[in-house]
Amino acid sequence: MDNLDQNNDSLDLGAAMRIELGMLLRQARLNQKKEIGDVAKRLILSPSQVLNLEAGAMDSFHHERRYVHALKGYLFYLGLSRDLIINDKLQQLEVSSLQAVSSSASGVARLYKAGHGPAPLDSHTQRQRIYILAGSAAVVVLIILAVTLGGRLFSSSEETELEPKQASSADTPKAVVTDNAVPATPPPAVTTVQTAPEVKAAEPVAATPTPTAAPAVATPPVATEAPAAGAAPDPFANLKSTTLRIVFVGECWASLITTDGRRNERIFQPGQSIDVELERVATLIIGNSPAVRLQVGSKPLDLTKSGALTGNVARLNQAILQKLVKP
Repeated sequence: MDNLDQNNDSLDLGAAMRIELGMLLRQARLNQKKEIGDVAKRLILSPSQVLNLEAGAMDSFHHERRYVHALKGYLFYLGLSRDLIINDKLQQLEVSSLQAVSSSASGVARLYKAGHGPAPLDSHTQRQRIYILAGSAAVVVLIILAVTLGGRLFSSSEETELEPKQASSADTPKAVVTDNAVPATPPPAVTTVQTAPEVKAAEPVAATPTPTAAPAVATPPVATEAPAAGAAPDPFANLKSTTLRIVFVGECWASLITTDGRRNERIFQPGQSIDVELERVATLIIGNSPAVRLQVGSKPLDLTKSGALTGNVARLNQAILQKLVKP
């Protein structure tokens, strides 16, 4: 019962946030005198999807995550992503949507399909697939047996048809040779004798002396000195005051989206790093945040004070990064 109440509360909160953010989008678009068609072309959306974003509806989106992604792009396009209040509302919308989706079995399946691959099969579905595979294999085996037996029967029927033909040919009378007929005598065989060619005795070959190898002269070993181990280089050395450097000290998944729409999303290994201008960062998501070090110029960024951590996942944007940089 408590889960149902929480689900209803998250749905109501998500709907309220969608409507409120949609009104802000519509007002900002009208103030900037931009048409629906221009916005749709810029965001690679359909006009109906843009209207749904402004109305707080998800009818034109096949999944709620697609709606949230398009909403973020619309906010960034209109310059509203730097507003801390709007960012807080957007985060509340994301949290409420995830809680609402994950509270039901169909919601879990949608989450797996959207971000984690196909949902795991239950035991009943697995048994059905096993039965179907076994049945199809049995049908294939039966077809192979039928083909082989049919071939054998066909070959045996051909052998039985050939037997009477051979018997009829054996009953026919042979030709009779009369006394007047002169049997043809074969020509005498000509035998040819081949003489083996004379073999001359091989002349002895003078043995050539083999040169003896000179004894190897041992060369004295050359002493090599191992290079002295120096101190580890500073990963944040020579960093500009406007550049954000992301250094990975452990294996970590990260996604970086810049203001020009470029995306850098993959698994990074220890020792790799990313340099990007701070003003160009639109969204930065870090999967294993304890394995990452961030610094802008000489200012290290403490993710634990950002307020954007959900477990080990950090979801940062331009406004949060600017707040962390400020002394």
